[in-house]
Amino acid sequence: TAFVTLWKLGYARESFTHGRTICDFIEEHRLDRQSPIHHPLCVALVVFYARPFKRSNVIGAIPATMVPKDNRFLHGQILAMRDQVAAHTDGNPANHGEGGLPMKNVRVSIGNDGTRSLNIYELKFSADAIRQIRALAEILSGKTTYHIERRWRKMASQIPGVPGEYLMDLESETFRNIQSPR
Repeated sequence: TAFVTLWKLGYARESFTHGRTICDFIEEHRLDRQSPIHHPLCVALVVFYARPFKRSNVIGAIPATMVPKDNRFLHGQILAMRDQVAAHTDGNPANHGEGGLPMKNVRVSIGNDGTRSLNIYELKFSADAIRQIRALAEILSGKTTYHIERRWRKMASQIPGVPGEYLMDLESETFRNIQSPR
């Protein structure tokens, strides 16, 4: 339905916007892979990016055909990182990059003095990867905005004309006023 599609596109656009914001934050603060906040930000980035492409019980996913052909490999890698590292720990331990270590690994480090430590794989992107992901999120944000605007035009007669905040009821395909402006 038009309501579900609009909801799905709005959700997707917000997710891509959050992804761009994370990329911008990493760049603006010059956070490198050694920064203690880099890994948590990269996890949030892949989760936000992937959310619109994952099925939910309510609205479903946006089609992968929205991703430009030139970006499909990067898109697939981001989804794999979400599924196998960021959001789940039971996924396939695929290699990270050609000839790389498994995405899920625990390493034991033994120092010269005999100290031992356990280290787990952390999701950390290079500055170049951050720029590529940001560019892809920007493209997808633009595409979702375009489709949202098209839907708005088609639904013009259904959209309330009175200022306020409205809940989109997906079952009845109506707008319910939840807050009028003061």
